[in-house]
Amino acid sequence: MSWLAALSSIVVCIPAIHTLSPLRVQEGKSPVAAVTLVSHPDVLQGLTSVKVMVEDLAPDMKPLGLSKDGLRRAVEERLQAKGVQLSSEAHAKLYVRVTTVANDELEGVHGYQIEVKLLEPVSLHRRPTLVIADAVVWDEGLGLLGITGNSNMAAVVKQDVLDLTDRFIRAKRLAGVRFGSRSGLGGGGR
Repeated sequence: MSWLAALSSIVVCIPAIHTLSPLRVQEGKSPVAAVTLVSHPDVLQGLTSVKVMVEDLAPDMKPLGLSKDGLRRAVEERLQAKGVQLSSEAHAKLYVRVTTVANDELEGVHGYQIEVKLLEPVSLHRRPTLVIADAVVWDEGLGLLGITGNSNMAAVVKQDVLDLTDRFIRAKRLAGVRFGSRSGLGGGGR
């Protein structure tokens, strides 16, 4: 399979990610599956804090200088710098996913797709402690797609992740959401 076909298959498979799959549900536990809801500015109202969750990266990213922890720290620093409260206890998760595809035809080139979404647990109204799934309550559609050389992969992907993080920050501001610094919830840096 060519690298372009592989990158295209990432885009084609994305809608399947947003469907609810069979789950093993436990009281008070959040399963991994996600359901997509229509993003609307109102869904951000009442949001007081978030935690950052970065999905595992492909093993070939580490030698290129890209790490899960490095991306998480960069996103957390950006959020804190813009006044967004972080808390390890927050129910809302700013979810970052970076999918990469090595180019079999051109050595030293990778294709990538980046998604930044806000996930929140969903439960039944009649059984609020029964968490069914995490719902995508804000996203930027397919996120960003790109192709870059290995030598600048880490810098390009990190910047694109931060650009999508900035879109989340702008969306919460447009919705009139203000994260109060008096809440005492983790990460107070501004």
